[in-house]
Amino acid sequence: MLLLVFHVKEDSYAIDTRNVVEVIPLMRLQSLTGAPEYVAGIFNYRGASVPVIDLCRFFKDQNSNRFYDTRMILVNYKLADQNHVLGLIAEKVSDVVQQDESQLQSSGMKLETSPFLGKVLFDNGAMIQNIELDNLLPDELSTLLFSEDN
Repeated sequence: MLLLVFHVKEDSYAIDTRNVVEVIPLMRLQSLTGAPEYVAGIFNYRGASVPVIDLCRFFKDQNSNRFYDTRMILVNYKLADQNHVLGLIAEKVSDVVQQDESQLQSSGMKLETSPFLGKVLFDNGAMIQNIELDNLLPDELSTLLFSEDN
């Protein structure tokens, strides 16, 4: 399994690269008035409107820092058996690690408030938490962001 590693403040996370569409520099976003603060906005990606979530705001209630390696990770987000492109702003997007899926370990807890936190892996002594994209967004927000009526 190939994992894209990134940071949310001081913590390390990873996403399975099979779900990654593209990693791009930060883009200018159109804000969405009335959306939760962690919804950074939307932008045009190859003719389609793509919503973007600031992971630092979503996980830690702080805006992402604009480091030279802060990026937007475009992922396939599945909703009602359809794939939609979702943008995720993350800091220090700079590494890809190869890990056998059997090496991922349970974190020992399943938090109702963070159902997207998956198993953990250890890479050179660092703990990296896997993100389960299918559980990332609350149902109401998924429906709102990917409504056919938008």
